[in-house]
Amino acid sequence: MNIKNYSAKLAIASVALVSSVITFAPKAIAQTASFNFNGTVNTDCQFNNLGLGQNFSSTQPLTESGGNLTGSDNTLAINCNFAGAELQITDVSQSPSNGGALIVDESNLDATATLSNATAATLSADGNTSSSIQTLNAGQTDVDLVFTADFNNDTATLTAGTYAYDVVMTLTNQ
Repeated sequence: MNIKNYSAKLAIASVALVSSVITFAPKAIAQTASFNFNGTVNTDCQFNNLGLGQNFSSTQPLTESGGNLTGSDNTLAINCNFAGAELQITDVSQSPSNGGALIVDESNLDATATLSNATAATLSADGNTSSSIQTLNAGQTDVDLVFTADFNNDTATLTAGTYAYDVVMTLTNQ
């Protein structure tokens, strides 16, 4: 065997060896993982961020002025994550705990709710009539509620006693 043939055979064997490694190299094994996250956010409107089924209640003092009793409350905020909920003053009445002089004609009881921020509007109701229905926008709507019991008594002082009235606002998720 001469060196020239040996070198040629070695070169051919080396090329064959390298070619087999390159040609027959095992394929890389690749894997992927896919993660899906999903959920549903239900439509929701709440008085002062209360939980489902909880009711908001506030007791505010009445002041006498010109033969009337008035009271106000601006602590109510309504938070909606959608547009379309409905708000209405559904009842203005004498409270069963009213120990003072009763007003025979409940039409003399008035409640006005002024809405601001996400929804700007005014709702008015009396003891005989509910307010119109106001559709709310998404976001926070602040409510400034004013109550008046009009005794049709511009100058006289009201009889001493306990006076109590209820204003009911109803919020409906559509």
